[in-house]
Amino acid sequence: MAIEGHWVGSYFQEFYPDTERLKTKNEQNVFPIEAWFEQHGNDITGRMLDLRPERELPYDEFIKGNHFANWLLRLRAKAFVAKHPDCLYRMCLAPESSLKGKVEGSRISFTKIYSWPSANEYSIGGKVTTSWQGQNPPIEYVGELSEDGGVITGTYSFSGVPHLPQDPRAIQTFELQRA
Repeated sequence: MAIEGHWVGSYFQEFYPDTERLKTKNEQNVFPIEAWFEQHGNDITGRMLDLRPERELPYDEFIKGNHFANWLLRLRAKAFVAKHPDCLYRMCLAPESSLKGKVEGSRISFTKIYSWPSANEYSIGGKVTTSWQGQNPPIEYVGELSEDGGVITGTYSFSGVPHLPQDPRAIQTFELQRA
Protein backbone atom coordinates (compact mmCIF):
# COMPACT_ATOMS: atom_id res chain seq x y z
CA MET A 1 0.00 0.00 0.00
CA ALA A 2 1.25 3.50 -0.79
CA ILE A 3 2.19 5.85 2.05
CA GLU A 4 3.77 8.61 -0.03
CA GLY A 5 2.94 12.16 1.04
CA HIS A 6 2.47 14.38 4.09
CA TRP A 7 1.45 12.93 7.49
CA VAL A 8 0.77 14.59 10.87
CA GLY A 9 0.59 13.03 14.31
CA SER A 10 2.47 12.50 17.53
CA TYR A 11 4.54 10.11 19.55
CA PHE A 12 3.89 9.16 23.16
CA GLN A 13 6.85 8.66 25.48
CA GLU A 14 6.27 7.21 28.94
CA PHE A 15 9.60 6.27 30.51
CA TYR A 16 8.35 6.73 34.05
CA PRO A 17 6.18 3.68 34.78
CA ASP A 18 6.24 4.38 38.52
CA THR A 19 5.05 7.98 38.17
CA GLU A 20 1.23 7.99 38.19
CA ARG A 21 0.75 11.39 36.58
CA LEU A 22 2.86 10.43 33.56
CA LYS A 23 0.95 7.21 32.81
CA THR A 24 -1.68 9.13 30.88
CA LYS A 25 -1.08 11.21 27.78
CA ASN A 26 -0.44 14.88 28.54
CA GLU A 27 1.66 17.77 27.27
CA GLN A 28 4.78 16.41 29.01
CA ASN A 29 4.83 13.09 27.19
CA VAL A 30 2.98 13.58 23.87
CA PHE A 31 5.12 15.16 21.17
CA PRO A 32 3.65 16.47 17.87
CA ILE A 33 5.37 15.46 14.64
CA GLU A 34 5.01 15.83 10.89
CA ALA A 35 6.41 13.40 8.32
CA TRP A 36 6.85 13.38 4.56
CA PHE A 37 7.36 10.03 2.84
CA GLU A 38 8.55 9.16 -0.66
CA GLN A 39 7.99 5.59 -1.82
CA HIS A 40 9.78 3.60 -4.51
CA GLY A 41 8.37 0.08 -4.61
CA ASN A 42 8.68 -1.22 -1.04
CA ASP A 43 11.42 1.28 -0.08
CA ILE A 44 10.55 4.52 1.70
CA THR A 45 12.59 7.60 2.48
CA GLY A 46 11.58 10.92 3.93
CA ARG A 47 11.94 13.39 6.73
CA MET A 48 10.27 14.09 10.07
CA LEU A 49 9.87 17.31 12.02
CA ASP A 50 9.62 17.21 15.79
CA LEU A 51 7.37 20.21 16.48
CA ARG A 52 8.37 20.42 20.16
CA PRO A 53 12.08 19.53 20.19
CA GLU A 54 12.76 20.96 23.65
CA ARG A 55 11.38 19.40 26.81
CA GLU A 56 12.01 20.17 30.43
CA LEU A 57 11.15 18.35 33.65
CA PRO A 58 12.42 18.17 37.22
CA TYR A 59 15.58 16.04 37.37
CA ASP A 60 14.11 13.80 40.09
CA GLU A 61 11.35 12.75 37.64
CA PHE A 62 13.93 12.15 34.92
CA ILE A 63 15.88 9.67 37.07
CA LYS A 64 12.76 7.71 38.09
CA GLY A 65 12.87 6.04 34.67
CA ASN A 66 15.42 3.46 33.66
CA HIS A 67 17.81 6.06 32.24
CA PHE A 68 21.03 4.77 33.72
CA ALA A 69 22.98 1.68 32.73
CA ASN A 70 23.73 0.52 36.25
CA TRP A 71 22.81 0.94 39.89
CA LEU A 72 25.90 3.07 40.64
CA LEU A 73 24.88 5.75 38.13
CA ARG A 74 21.32 5.73 39.52
CA LEU A 75 22.68 6.07 43.05
CA ARG A 76 24.89 9.03 42.03
CA ALA A 77 21.92 10.68 40.30
CA LYS A 78 19.75 10.27 43.42
CA ALA A 79 22.51 11.82 45.56
CA PHE A 80 22.72 14.71 43.11
CA VAL A 81 18.95 15.32 43.41
CA ALA A 82 19.16 15.22 47.21
CA LYS A 83 21.80 17.96 47.04
CA HIS A 84 20.03 19.96 44.29
CA PRO A 85 16.23 19.39 44.55
CA ASP A 86 15.52 22.40 42.29
CA CYS A 87 17.50 20.94 39.38
CA LEU A 88 15.71 20.87 36.02
CA TYR A 89 16.60 18.54 33.15
CA ARG A 90 16.21 19.90 29.63
CA MET A 91 16.61 17.91 26.44
CA CYS A 92 17.11 19.82 23.20
CA LEU A 93 16.59 17.60 20.16
CA ALA A 94 17.39 18.48 16.59
CA PRO A 95 13.95 19.30 15.14
CA GLU A 96 14.53 17.57 11.80
CA SER A 97 15.41 13.96 11.03
CA SER A 98 15.71 11.72 7.99
CA LEU A 99 13.70 8.53 7.51
CA LYS A 100 14.55 5.33 5.67
CA GLY A 101 12.62 2.08 5.68
CA LYS A 102 10.25 -0.42 4.05
CA VAL A 103 6.57 -1.07 3.43
CA GLU A 104 5.55 -4.74 3.38
CA GLY A 105 1.78 -5.03 2.92
CA SER A 106 0.27 -3.01 5.75
CA ARG A 107 3.46 -3.22 7.89
CA ILE A 108 5.68 -0.14 7.85
CA SER A 109 9.13 0.06 9.41
CA PHE A 110 11.60 2.91 9.27
CA THR A 111 14.63 4.30 11.04
CA LYS A 112 14.69 7.92 12.17
CA ILE A 113 18.11 9.61 12.25
CA TYR A 114 18.39 13.14 13.65
CA SER A 115 19.95 15.62 11.24
CA TRP A 116 22.35 17.21 13.71
CA PRO A 117 23.54 16.78 17.31
CA SER A 118 21.37 17.42 20.33
CA ALA A 119 22.16 18.57 23.85
CA ASN A 120 21.08 17.76 27.38
CA GLU A 121 21.19 20.57 29.93
CA TYR A 122 20.77 20.85 33.67
CA SER A 123 19.67 24.00 35.42
CA ILE A 124 20.33 24.61 39.12
CA GLY A 125 19.17 27.93 40.51
CA GLY A 126 19.05 29.41 37.02
CA LYS A 127 22.63 28.38 36.11
CA VAL A 128 22.61 26.16 33.01
CA THR A 129 25.19 23.43 32.40
CA THR A 130 25.32 21.47 29.14
CA SER A 131 26.25 17.94 30.16
CA TRP A 132 26.12 16.15 26.83
CA GLN A 133 26.19 17.13 23.20
CA GLY A 134 26.21 14.60 20.44
CA GLN A 135 24.37 12.66 17.82
CA ASN A 136 21.19 10.99 19.01
CA PRO A 137 20.94 7.26 18.41
CA PRO A 138 18.76 5.95 15.56
CA ILE A 139 15.13 5.33 16.48
CA GLU A 140 13.34 2.31 15.02
CA TYR A 141 9.64 2.74 14.18
CA VAL A 142 7.36 -0.23 13.38
CA GLY A 143 3.69 0.29 12.55
CA GLU A 144 0.58 -0.86 10.74
CA LEU A 145 -1.29 1.06 8.08
CA SER A 146 -5.06 1.11 8.60
CA GLU A 147 -7.29 -0.62 6.05
CA ASP A 148 -8.35 2.71 4.54
CA GLY A 149 -4.69 3.81 4.26
CA GLY A 150 -5.24 6.94 6.32
CA VAL A 151 -3.56 6.13 9.67
CA ILE A 152 -0.28 4.53 10.75
CA THR A 153 -0.05 3.35 14.38
CA GLY A 154 2.82 1.56 16.04
CA THR A 155 5.71 1.55 18.46
CA TYR A 156 9.28 2.85 18.45
CA SER A 157 12.49 1.96 20.25
CA PHE A 158 15.97 3.36 20.62
CA SER A 159 18.68 1.48 18.77
CA GLY A 160 22.05 0.80 20.37
CA VAL A 161 21.82 2.99 23.47
CA PRO A 162 23.75 1.36 26.32
CA HIS A 163 22.87 4.11 28.85
CA LEU A 164 19.13 3.91 28.00
CA PRO A 165 18.13 0.25 28.20
CA GLN A 166 14.62 -0.55 27.05
CA ASP A 167 12.45 -0.89 30.13
CA PRO A 168 9.72 -3.42 29.27
CA ARG A 169 7.27 -1.27 31.26
CA ALA A 170 8.00 1.81 29.15
CA ILE A 171 5.34 2.78 26.62
CA GLN A 172 6.59 4.24 23.34
CA THR A 173 3.92 4.58 20.66
CA PHE A 174 3.22 6.79 17.66
CA GLU A 175 0.35 7.65 15.35
CA LEU A 176 0.39 9.44 11.99
CA GLN A 177 -2.61 10.53 9.89
CA ARG A 178 -2.59 11.62 6.28
CA ALA A 179 -2.56 15.41 6.12
